[in-house]
Amino acid sequence: MASNLTKLAEIGMFMDLSHGLDIPESGARMEPQQKSFGIRMATVERDLSALCNLEQQCWDERLVTPKDVLQRRLTSGGSVYVATLLATEQVVGALYTQRIVSSDVLTVHAEQELHHSADGSCVQLLAIAVVPGQQHRGIGPALRQHALIMACLNSFGPPIMDAVAATRCSSF
Repeated sequence: MASNLTKLAEIGMFMDLSHGLDIPESGARMEPQQKSFGIRMATVERDLSALCNLEQQCWDERLVTPKDVLQRRLTSGGSVYVATLLATEQVVGALYTQRIVSSDVLTVHAEQELHHSADGSCVQLLAIAVVPGQQHRGIGPALRQHALIMACLNSFGPPIMDAVAATRCSSF
C-alpha cells in the first residue's frame, strides 16, 4: 500500500483525508484528487542544492539550516520529502522527519538533531518549508499528511506509535 501511495503522490494524486481515514457510509470509493505538485523522497544528488536554496527563501538567516545538516538528514535514516511542481519539477517545498525515542527528549531547536534514534517509535516533524509564492497551493498540509501516512505505513524498524512537531517558526 505504501508504494502505491508513493507513486500516486509523485504524480500529484492525493487522497482527501480531511475527515480522517473513515470509509464513507455510502460505501463510495475514495478517489484521489489531482494537484499541480507532486511529493517524493529527496536524495542528496538530486535535491541538496535545491534544499539549500529553499532554506534561504523560507527562513530568516538566523534559522537557515546549514548544508551539512541538510546532507546528514538526507543520509542518516530520517525522511525528507520534497514537493515539486509537476510542470517544471522545481522543488517548492520540503518536510524533514526523524525518529526519536519519545517527545520527552525534545529540548531546544539547536539540539533536535541529537535526538535521532533509528529504533525510535515516535516520528518528529523537524521542519516544513514552502516557497512563499507557492504557499497558497496547500503544499504544506499535503507534505504533512503524506509524511504522517508514510510513517504509519513504514515497514522498517519498530512501528511508529506517536508523532510530534517541534520545529522552527518563520514569524518569531
